Amino acid sequence: MKIFKSIISKFTIGIVLTVLIVVTIVGVISTIQINQGFDTFIQQQNREGYGSGSGKYQDEDEKSQRHQEIIDVFQNKINSSIFIASGAGLFISVVVGVLISRQIVAPINLLSNQIDNATRNNFSLIKKKSNTLEIDKLTDKFNELVSEINRIEKLRDELVSDVTHELKTPLTKIKGQIEGCIDGVYKCEPSHLQKTLMNVDQLENLISQMQKLIQLKARKYEMKKEFVELKKFVDSLVSGYSKNNLSIINQVSDNVFVLADKSKLREILDNLLSNAVNNTESGSVTIDYSDRKITVSDTGKGIDKKDLPYIFERFYRADKSRSKKTGGLGLGLSIVKELVKAHGWSISVISKSGKGSQFIIENIKEK
Repeated sequence: MKIFKSIISKFTIGIVLTVLIVVTIVGVISTIQINQGFDTFIQQQNREGYGSGSGKYQDEDEKSQRHQEIIDVFQNKINSSIFIASGAGLFISVVVGVLISRQIVAPINLLSNQIDNATRNNFSLIKKKSNTLEIDKLTDKFNELVSEINRIEKLRDELVSDVTHELKTPLTKIKGQIEGCIDGVYKCEPSHLQKTLMNVDQLENLISQMQKLIQLKARKYEMKKEFVELKKFVDSLVSGYSKNNLSIINQVSDNVFVLADKSKLREILDNLLSNAVNNTESGSVTIDYSDRKITVSDTGKGIDKKDLPYIFERFYRADKSRSKKTGGLGLGLSIVKELVKAHGWSISVISKSGKGSQFIIENIKEK
């Protein structure tokens, strides 16, 4: 039963057992010793003649002195019996305490050693169970933490690879085009310079996104909030998107005003719309507003359940391809989350693979 696996129950059982053992030992030893002392006392009383009214002592002082000696012997017998019993009880209680402590301390020491290993970047799971409820819970939490750290470390390694690739590709193109011009492979005409400029723009966009995310995390930005008429605002965004076999629908009602920083709201919705359009081959993308919630939903390919908890993390990409169009660098939704938080809102996602996604921005203040 779980109740017998908790630290409190183990301590309680240990204390109760120790008390019972000590009381029993003290009681048994004291009873035996006191009975023996009392029997000796009675025998000496009878032998000395105190019980019969006559005896071998004729002198009252001598008789009284001898009587006191017998009483002192009896008292010493009682005191020694209590001392022996208490000593035995103390020894037993120490033994029981040590045994219980070892059961509790051993897994704590194991956990402490694993934490020390973690400080040296050796993140390994604890597989051994202690059969102590609280310690097993603590161990499970530690294992969850280690698993999360390992996942983040893996994500960081992927980040280095992704950033390297994202930087290397346009740099290689730029270098090749410049070298071609220098070597006379082709003339530095506007068409070649335009290609070089496009790659420079790609680099600039990447660096700009990373800087923006860092600034948002550090809260180095200004918020200029105003009441925005949401339907007209969304119309201006939707007009910039078009795709065959795809309908982009604005279901926001008239005369809805929300308090927001217009430029940052544009970036939020632009990113969500862009993702929805890119991940929906046919069907519809819909923007709606009700109950202080902006909803961007699509009928696209959706997001796998295993990816849902991580899609707002920096550099996480559900699509692992390096294609800028599909996978990207994984910064967009991280930026969206930070911009949403900057407004005092919250964002969540509901999605099912093959069934589409729904991004919900909540707690929006309206006019």
